[in-house]
Amino acid sequence: MYPDFFPKLLSKFMRVAAIPGFCPYKLNPSESKCYIDNVLYAKMFVACMWLGMYLLLVIPTHILETRRRNDFEEFNFIIVVWLGSLMGLSFIGLGVTKCQEVGQSINGYLKFLKDFERKFVPARSLQLQIIHRKFKTSTILVTSMVYGLTILLMGHYILYPHSSPYFTYMISPHYLSRWMYIVQGAMYGLPLFGIFTILAAFEMFGLSYIFYFRLIYSQELRLGLSPSKYIAIEALRKPENLVLTWRSIQLILNAVNSILRYHYFPLQAILTKISVFCNVTLVLYWERLNLISKLVMIAASVLATVGWSLVLKYGGMIFKTGKGVVNSWKLNRFPDRQTRAYMKRFKRSCKPIFIGADGVYVIRPASVLNFLRGNTRGTMRALLSLRKTLAKNL
Repeated sequence: MYPDFFPKLLSKFMRVAAIPGFCPYKLNPSESKCYIDNVLYAKMFVACMWLGMYLLLVIPTHILETRRRNDFEEFNFIIVVWLGSLMGLSFIGLGVTKCQEVGQSINGYLKFLKDFERKFVPARSLQLQIIHRKFKTSTILVTSMVYGLTILLMGHYILYPHSSPYFTYMISPHYLSRWMYIVQGAMYGLPLFGIFTILAAFEMFGLSYIFYFRLIYSQELRLGLSPSKYIAIEALRKPENLVLTWRSIQLILNAVNSILRYHYFPLQAILTKISVFCNVTLVLYWERLNLISKLVMIAASVLATVGWSLVLKYGGMIFKTGKGVVNSWKLNRFPDRQTRAYMKRFKRSCKPIFIGADGVYVIRPASVLNFLRGNTRGTMRALLSLRKTLAKNL
């Protein structure tokens, strides 16, 4: 239930991310199955240790120095870089702490989509081809945006190598040679491309969920719709296939929730802070920021707000439509008494499906509105608290 380029591009992303040591997997595109490489895993452990020391030792020192100098535009910029790097480190750390679980989830998800198309989707389905084209266009657009931000950040280093996020911030240019700038650029550029390649891979999985996975559980498994709205054959909606497919969806979502159980809430907090810092910095220090810094902050604010809003929107749709799909399995739609009794017991066993951690953080339909409201409120409160600075700049 996905185009041929999806596993091939995902395999390339994994190979690129493995160069700086941020991906322990190898993907076989023909089988759509990933494997754990022990050498890459060891390399990833070392890379995470190096990145962790940089984020916990070097960056905080530069943050304190920018605050001492009252250089507020540099202070806000390094905070944004620091928060974004912490988010990247948290995702990369999953490959170290839950390497096997992540690999199993990837394999299970790819196998589910592949088997679903093989069993239930007619060959050369026109509707599916249209979805493939939309998926490909969206993938190109999102990947271009992610790597465009990467190029912007590298351009920032090339033009301003003594900016606050870099090692050379507190070192006089008199003590630095050309080779030291090149070495630092490599030490900065390789992890940067690795982190954003992992982000691009996550974006691809997110898009595949929007175009394929969501379609299966919200439309293909819902009974009572017009036949023209279905892509899969009618055999999917027979009781035995209905039960098996629904249980497969539950297992996939439970696996994702078990991996990201305690990451949803901190991730939302980090993305909110990134958006607020970018918005406040752009308003207060627009005239004092250089062009690259402006572009980086605009892109970071848009990606953080729009990207997480899409996650919350479609996570809320899972929570909302899951119950509606189960309720559409009315007993009078099944012919014999035995099948009706079986489906009645099965419906009772169907727990609500959701994205999040039960009892900690569950994404609901109103979550996206709460996020946007908190984002706007945080920006306005920050601007009001700094009204004296704002008046001075105006």
